[in-house]
Amino acid sequence: MQRFHVTLKGNSPYMPNAMTIDDLMALRDKTKKKSKTATKLSLEDEARRHLHLNADGVPVLPRPNLLACLINAGVFIRLDQKRQLSTKNSSLLPGLLFLEGESFPLLMPGTGDESTWGFSPWRYDVRQGRNPNGGEAVCIVRPMFELWAITFTAVMDTDELPEDTFFRLFTLAGTRMGLGDNRPQRKGSFGMFSITRWESVEEFDTTRLITAAA
Repeated sequence: MQRFHVTLKGNSPYMPNAMTIDDLMALRDKTKKKSKTATKLSLEDEARRHLHLNADGVPVLPRPNLLACLINAGVFIRLDQKRQLSTKNSSLLPGLLFLEGESFPLLMPGTGDESTWGFSPWRYDVRQGRNPNGGEAVCIVRPMFELWAITFTAVMDTDELPEDTFFRLFTLAGTRMGLGDNRPQRKGSFGMFSITRWESVEEFDTTRLITAAA
């Protein structure tokens, strides 16, 4: 197991679309959405509701979102003549890669050490969408980060999958899958990224993973 510092920099804007607690509870309780006559939020407040925030209120990219992006990119990685890293219904990646941290703050890319970068600002974005049920036009309001980056540490099983294959996986994830709404995986061009830092840190003690999972 090898531990790496990784920085990913956005090559196109990132648009998260987190479900609100109210939306989730409505699904759980099978209740209808609020009446159309209810007071409308401002565009900024409506967009803010769709941010992923950590306990400090900082906009973040959740770890499951990045992992899902990498898992989906695994369909382009062939292990041998018969096996791929990921298929439509399964993936070997979660057993080979561990992303440290529950989420990753969205940073404003800059020069120098990433620890000195500030948080990335966002604005609301308004554009037309389509109701998947009836096909009629709808107005979609989401937050948008024009410039963004994330930095994190990852533990990779380089005995089972070579380091250059992991690097290729992250590269493909940034160009063919992307993150957030309107990403390449969904026929869009948002949420694309590239690797700007890939630094091997140390051999990793696997007992730390066992302890973390306990």
